[in-house]
Amino acid sequence: MRYARADLANAHAVSGIGDKAFEYTATSSGGGGGIAIFVFKYNVVMLIAIEPTSNASAVEQLARTAVSKLVVS
Repeated sequence: MRYARADLANAHAVSGIGDKAFEYTATSSGGGGGIAIFVFKYNVVMLIAIEPTSNASAVEQLARTAVSKLVVS
């Protein structure tokens, strides 16, 4: 079984998502490109990776929606 390798580049902080969030451009060995966001909220770490895409605002909105669904009791 072979797995595609993804390289991350162009890291930058994204405000308004969780306690902290970092967005990366992802490129895979298969030639596709995408976006990955690591989100830290409370004691939870989420990784949202979409490939192929170049629409950062759509991925950021997906991350905001995912964080809003977290239930803390």
